[in-house]
Amino acid sequence: MKIHNIINLVLFTFSALCLRFTHASVTPLNITTVHLVDFTNYTEPHQVNNYLFRGNQPMMANGTFDYKLLRQYLTIRAKQEGNLQLPQNYFLLDISFLTAVDPSESGALFEELSFFNAYPNLGALLNWPLWGDLMGPYNFTLSLRILLAESLTEWQYDDIPQKITYIRQILLNGIVGTNLPLVIYLHGGEGKDRTSEIAASYTYRYKNESFQTVWNWNQALGLNDLDNENAMMWYCEYLAYEVFGNDPNDCNTVFDTDEKGNVFQKDNKVLTRKKYASHKMLENAVKKSTNSIKIL
Repeated sequence: MKIHNIINLVLFTFSALCLRFTHASVTPLNITTVHLVDFTNYTEPHQVNNYLFRGNQPMMANGTFDYKLLRQYLTIRAKQEGNLQLPQNYFLLDISFLTAVDPSESGALFEELSFFNAYPNLGALLNWPLWGDLMGPYNFTLSLRILLAESLTEWQYDDIPQKITYIRQILLNGIVGTNLPLVIYLHGGEGKDRTSEIAASYTYRYKNESFQTVWNWNQALGLNDLDNENAMMWYCEYLAYEVFGNDPNDCNTVFDTDEKGNVFQKDNKVLTRKKYASHKMLENAVKKSTNSIKIL
């Protein structure tokens, strides 16, 4: 049995036992959450430009999907943050991180689905429920951290590498079935935690920003859920060890550990805010599994 398969089984089992609804409420569309993340800048006449935004749930106070207001806010942010003029006609890909099995979110998700079923010429809904990760990279010894980071695509439920690759591909190339410019809108309920998990990971991967810069920007936008923060950090470690093959010094600028193995968030070199004990049950399970395997 491959080492990655055993790690996958251990992590999946542990996560299944601990799965819970922890996300914030779903709130009506607010322009303060809407931001331009990236766009293409093609100059050839036969090419169309595509755009990537983030924000919160695009709905009215009564829960109805608010396509008109979302278009207005996207136009405003494109001009303010990119000096761009959005085209009049485009295909909207609504990537929602809401969870259908969560009763506090299922209604809003149904409204989105109903809108695009009624108006398929305007866009489409892509539902990616996100949970984040219960454990962060710095809950583990270095050797286990590297092993888990390198096998991230085999055990992470959110599978950030796959999602970021897909977003990048469709931003550059559009999607099959339409020749219109593509506008991608990433959102969770409030546009803070799950939205940051994906938008921040994309920014770090493709916008040439340091992890600290990306972290600070998303903290300012309201990122505060430890599970989503953990997922972001795992993706940073994955890029360092599996993709780029270098030392992930950029990833460990926001957290530190004390002599007991407790993990803290750094704040101007002061250990503050979050503290959580190392997950010994999981670490010991992985150790026991790896010790019984001869790695060729």
